[in-house]
Amino acid sequence: LGDRFVVDVYGDGEQAVALREMVDELGVGSVVRLRGSTSQIGAALRNAEVFVLPSERESFGIALVEAMATGLVPLVSDIESLVWVAGGVGATFRSGDPSALADAMLELIGWPGERRREVGLEARRSVIERFEESVVAEQLAGHLEAAASAAAMPRR
Repeated sequence: LGDRFVVDVYGDGEQAVALREMVDELGVGSVVRLRGSTSQIGAALRNAEVFVLPSERESFGIALVEAMATGLVPLVSDIESLVWVAGGVGATFRSGDPSALADAMLELIGWPGERRREVGLEARRSVIERFEESVVAEQLAGHLEAAASAAAMPRR
């Protein structure tokens, strides 16, 4: 499969050593490349077609918004916040289930390149429409006004 895709894993954390050992043990270093932390987020995103976010907990998912804005197909765990941000674009898998993640990744790899490009463009349009600065500012203003009104109401 290494001639069909490569998985670049960015980030460091408490599981980095165990993940490196697993990659070595399985002999998949030509397909799974552990990149560590990077300050070159834009370059990493530009070199990809699919963005996988396997979080089990996520309050919002700004990394997902950034990836979708660059036109990447989102593949996210089925937690509420990520499903909401993805907005029905891309694919989801059962959170905490490595087999479900692998199956979903293989499905996306099997998509024709044109389909991945179309879904990536759909992801970009979705983010621009839903998270454009003026739209978010208007929504925030509405929430703040509602909170201020609720706080000003006399309590019984």
